[in-house]
This record gives sequence, structure tokens and C-alpha cells, in this order.
Amino acid sequence: MKPFKAIEATRKNYHQWPARNSVHRAAAIFPIFDRAHYANNLTFLNHWLIKRGIPEIGARHTLRDETGARVGQVYSVVDEHKAYSVDLEEVMQAAGLEEGLQTGSWEVEFFSARNMFIPYPAVVQTVYNDSFLNQVHAYARVLNDFEEDRSVNQIKVDEASVDVALGDGFDTFVTVINGPMRTEDRLRFRLVDQQGGEEVRDVAFNAAPFEVRTLMLSEVFGPEVGVVARDRSLLVTQPDMRMFYNRLFAGIVRTDGDRPLAANHSYYDNSGFAEYFDVDPDKERQANMSLALVDGLPLTLRFYPILSPAALDFHIAFYDAAGERIALKERVASWPAQKTARIMEIDVDALKPGPEAASADLFVTVADGKVPTRLTLQVCYGAEGALGSSINLSMNSPYVFVPENKVGLNWMAVTGHPEVDNSIAVCHSSPVPDAARRTVAVTLYRDEDEQTMTGTLDLKGHAGFGGDLDKVLPGYKDFLGGRNGFLYLESESPFLRSISLQTNRTTGHTSGEHSF
Repeated sequence: MKPFKAIEATRKNYHQWPARNSVHRAAAIFPIFDRAHYANNLTFLNHWLIKRGIPEIGARHTLRDETGARVGQVYSVVDEHKAYSVDLEEVMQAAGLEEGLQTGSWEVEFFSARNMFIPYPAVVQTVYNDSFLNQVHAYARVLNDFEEDRSVNQIKVDEASVDVALGDGFDTFVTVINGPMRTEDRLRFRLVDQQGGEEVRDVAFNAAPFEVRTLMLSEVFGPEVGVVARDRSLLVTQPDMRMFYNRLFAGIVRTDGDRPLAANHSYYDNSGFAEYFDVDPDKERQANMSLALVDGLPLTLRFYPILSPAALDFHIAFYDAAGERIALKERVASWPAQKTARIMEIDVDALKPGPEAASADLFVTVADGKVPTRLTLQVCYGAEGALGSSINLSMNSPYVFVPENKVGLNWMAVTGHPEVDNSIAVCHSSPVPDAARRTVAVTLYRDEDEQTMTGTLDLKGHAGFGGDLDKVLPGYKDFLGGRNGFLYLESESPFLRSISLQTNRTTGHTSGEHSF
């Protein structure tokens, strides 16, 4: 893990000296989910051209089997103003592969002679079958050089922020991709209840380069742990993987039928790493997150015990669609100053004052003069009885560097799958009071060609739009033609924040991902 303040220093240097420490390769690697049950797709927007004006990017797709052996590689040129939606079968066919590849990994690398600035690309993996569709953005990658390795892997922490369900027809899986070097070590799994009691298991991890392992927690821990219903925290200690940045891909899977799943990447356990901003007493709020409410998809916020210890009070202000504050719910939750094992949940829908509420602004006050640099939580949209999204997001801080004249640019994947509805949740999430009215320009890029669809949202202050994408871009499904696409949102506010949600019409299973 790289300390947040070190990330801030890097951002400031980048804006002050953009020609220094140039980046010419951006990469990501994803697991291939068993093709007997699932389809696999990678979708990305050519933001290098759209945002930065880079006319041509080289893209290389590498397929490896579950043992890490390379079985195919395909090169292509990315040079159009559009989204690229790439099915695994297309890459396999181009690489001359037979149908034998069932699981493994899929690495995509992008190259340019021009400065790409960011070494991780805006790529989204879609895994789906007839009953669900799940999206996760790029989260693991082979690093570019030893300097990046030294920078990115400064501090060793556990991986966490994984929803856990065991029993009653559910299981939880953890997928680990090994880095480019052989590893002979172990994975340590800790399942912690809310009183601090632990079940600990060690699993041997003797893995070849790029070997992929998927572990089911029911097998790791055995039946003695009983039923778990998102009321225990999972922490996983990974081996040191040099020249590799790796979070886990983990989530809940139904054990019956065609095994639908809801999963995302893990996040750092900062409970043992004390990093704070000093509090300015003149600021009303020390962190915030504005979220749009979506009809039919109740919203719950889940805090795992992975924060740097601090005494925090949480409050929620509700706004209507016109941007007027209609209710303030004070101290809806509190976080203890000492390290805790408690999982804290805030049922936002249960707190909203009425159907006119369109958005919720969660904000933090503190009593002890310090606030963690990373205040992360799981944003969970989903209907009762169905699998729901669990999106890891960090609250905005008034102490984070914002470049002069910065505007809001968001881009996020949507699907053209005919049985899946896309909802979007869009807000201006300013960490300081904000009552300005701004127009958000919405552009949809597709895979077929460079044609686009456009629309607008008019949002005042902390007002939000949450709802079906068809309300903003009527007929977008016909426009996408069954393929995946990418939304590009622009605003004058640097605090534009967006979430994309996908719900299967038949089962109600929902997944989601935040914007880039």
C-alpha cells in the first residue's frame, strides 16, 4: 500500500511538472471465470484519445491458463473515439485457441510513445450469465518498473472490505492471481466476529507466475463457523508479490442454479496504520459523500473495521430533486476512537424523510482533532432477497488537493445486455457547502462505431439523479445493439461523482461500480 499523503504528493508533482516521470504502459489483469457457467468481457473507453488527444494506443491481450502458462496473445490498435467491448471468445478466436481454456487470467496492456500519465487503465470486467451481470474495474496489474514497485508496495496491510455470506444457499469466494514471480508462501484468512473473536486458517500458496487460485470460504473454514450473514469481517494476508499490485477479487455466490455472484475488489485494512489529516475547526464537515437515491434499489452503507482509529460522528442531510435540503438526521451513527471489530451499517432508505428525497449527503464531524485520510465504506444498492452491489468508495475530504480550474470528468461502463437494466446515480459531492446549479453533460459511446448519444442532467448543490439510464438517454439499448458501452460525464464542478448499476430484470440481482 502507498500512504495516502504520498499519493497526494505524487498528484501535486504531476500537476506541477507534467513532463516528469512519464508513463508509457498501462495494464490490468483479471481472472477468467469458469466458462462452463459464465461469460467474460472487458470493456474500456478510449479516454486517451477523448480526454488527452493521444491518437493511437497499442493494446495487447494475453491469455493464460489457471497454472499461469501463456496460451495466447493478440495485438490491436486503439485509435477511435469510441468504447471497446471485447468478449473473451473474440480474443480466443483471434489467438487461434480451441475451446479448452475454461479458467485462467486475462491481461490487457496499453502502450504509447506519448505520456499516458496513469499506469492503470479504465477497464471494466463484466462477468455474467442469464441470471446476473457483475462488473468490476481494473484492480490488479504487473508494475512497470522497480521504482513503481518501491512506490506502490511501501506498506504491507491485509486485504478486507469483503462481504461474507456462508450457509443458507450462499458461499463466499476469494480469487488470487499470483504475480510474475514464483511464490512459495501462504494465505492467512481471518474471519472476525463483531466482538473480536477470530477463526484463523492458513492455506499454502505455492504458485507459479500468474497462477490463479479461487478459494471457497466454506472449504477454507469448514462447517464449524456456522451461518454467516454479512456479520463477520474477512481479512486476508497475502504473500509479498514483487513487481505486482494485487487486491483480491471476492464476493458472494449463490450455490444453486447457474451460480450468480456479486463481487468486487478488496480494499486495504488501515486499522493498524495511523494516517490522519489535522482538522481545521473552521470547517463544518471533515469528510462527506453525496449519493443519489434510486427507486427500487434500497441503499445501505456498510463500514468494515478497517479505518485508522478515530472518534467520528456521522450525519445525513437529505435533498429533494430541486437541490433543497428537506431533512437533517444528526448522529445517525458513531465510530469509536479505539480499534474496533464492529461492522457498522447505516440504512439510508429507512432514514429518508419521504418519497421526495432524491439524494443523501453523508458527512463526518470529529471531536479529537484528527480525521483518517482514508474513510472508506461499501455502498450497497439492491432489492431485498436478491444479490446487491457492494462498491468500495472513499469519502471526500476538504483537505485533499484540488488543482486550480479542475473540472469534473467521470466515465463508467454500462451494458447493452437486453435482460439487464442500467441505473445511474450521479451527484456533486462537494466536501464544502455547495448550492450552485450545474449542468452535467452525458455522452454515451458504443463499440460499433464512433457515433454517440448525448443528454444532460441539471443538478443543484448536493441534489442527485438516481434512476434508469433511459430517462437521460431514451433508446440507449437500441443504440448499444446488445454490446457494452461507456458513459462520459462532464461538469464544471471537480466533485462530480457517479455510480453505474446493473439489475437483472428476472432475478433482481444487482451489481455496480463507481466511475473513473
